[in-house]
Amino acid sequence: MKNKVKINVPQIILEEIINSEKRWYNSKQWIEENLNSFEDFHRLVSERHDAGYIRHEGLFDIFVLDGRFKLDCCGNLLVKNKEQESCYNFVFPGEFVTPETACEVCKEKWTIDNLEDFVMDIYEEGVVFLHEDCNRHCLNVKYEKIFRDLFEKSGYKDVSLSAVKNQYCGCSKCAPWYEVNTEAGKFLIGWRKRVINIDCSEIKGINLYLLFRKEETTKGKDYIHAWGYEKAEAYLSKIHNKLKL
Repeated sequence: MKNKVKINVPQIILEEIINSEKRWYNSKQWIEENLNSFEDFHRLVSERHDAGYIRHEGLFDIFVLDGRFKLDCCGNLLVKNKEQESCYNFVFPGEFVTPETACEVCKEKWTIDNLEDFVMDIYEEGVVFLHEDCNRHCLNVKYEKIFRDLFEKSGYKDVSLSAVKNQYCGCSKCAPWYEVNTEAGKFLIGWRKRVINIDCSEIKGINLYLLFRKEETTKGKDYIHAWGYEKAEAYLSKIHNKLKL
């Protein structure tokens, strides 16, 4: 009878083998078989965050929910960038919806099918979450009124606005720009980072660079940047007077 060979397995490897079944949150197979609800996803993200940042465990990079999310080796959650699909954006703790979160507008909660469809805003009363379409609706209602009032206070009549895609940033957090039809012709106006872009390229008989040559701001023949609503109203009023409307 042959003698059995005793193999000495290092204790650290034995512990890893024993604990591997307990570390379900680091098993791609377990995740694929058991990730069926938002509650499952929320628990998974929480466990991996604690594993990485509190217990300092080694983790695998795992893509879940058809690649919509990435769970990285440090315990972070990342969401696919909709503008650049090869990129993922970090989602920090407190900046993601939970199973109890309801949209501030439609009051519906998120499900596992639309987890990436959210926008976070910070107001005086705290952090709120909205669906992207709900957020766009709120932005459109808010800024259409602001720009309509701006043109009317500047002397324009028969003002009508049509929302168009933000010409500077197309993300879901940014307000749309507006094509503004007036008796003077069509303007294009909207926020461009910290300034309001006023475009008169479709209006004949005016050169904004010459009209505002003393203004220390970015400008050209057909456009000028206004640092806030007060400046925007002043520029629009001067354009109105120049056109002798």
